[in-house]
Amino acid sequence: MLIRVIFLSIFPFVGLCQNEWNLVKEEGPLKVYTRLKEGTDHLETKVAGKGEADLRAILAVMQDADNYTSFMPNCIESSKIVMKGDTFQIHRVITDSPWPVSDREGIYEFNYKYFPDSSQVVVSFKAITETYGPTREDCIRVVDAKGYWKFVELEGKEIYVEYVIYANPGGNIPYWLSNMSVVDLPLGTVIGAFHRTQLSEYKGKKFSFLN
Repeated sequence: MLIRVIFLSIFPFVGLCQNEWNLVKEEGPLKVYTRLKEGTDHLETKVAGKGEADLRAILAVMQDADNYTSFMPNCIESSKIVMKGDTFQIHRVITDSPWPVSDREGIYEFNYKYFPDSSQVVVSFKAITETYGPTREDCIRVVDAKGYWKFVELEGKEIYVEYVIYANPGGNIPYWLSNMSVVDLPLGTVIGAFHRTQLSEYKGKKFSFLN
């Protein structure tokens, strides 16, 4: 099993010395790209494609931080900390790491912005250094992470999604080991978010920033 994981992880390293996106995996309508994050040894990931979902439903999934564990791979704890209106949120996420690596804890800020001319919503996010309440002493805090979600309404009850993420896990993990998770985890997050939009609790949501 370990050999298989290492073999699969080789693909993100194709074109490692280039700053352009390299296609490393396709699953249905979704494509996964990676590139070396400038100034670091870590890879940045982009998942792009389309799926059947309502725009408001997938935004509701994004804002339901208490239930990220239901669809984000390796997420073992999640909780909403701050919600200001429906355009700003702060939440905590703890990600499971295989032994002997310590679990990772991150506190993230999300900002939502709607662009009516192109019918798209961009959710930019970043890890923040502020501490809200007690933190897990057995976790390594992630403080260098950023990216965005882009959602565009299409015809036929479909949306285009673009999920770009860079995360330095911190600690003493070798860059080649941390880069092993940059394909399947983001891809699984996008697939899980689409599946979750089908639940009744996310349908019919309203947002002040949408027409």
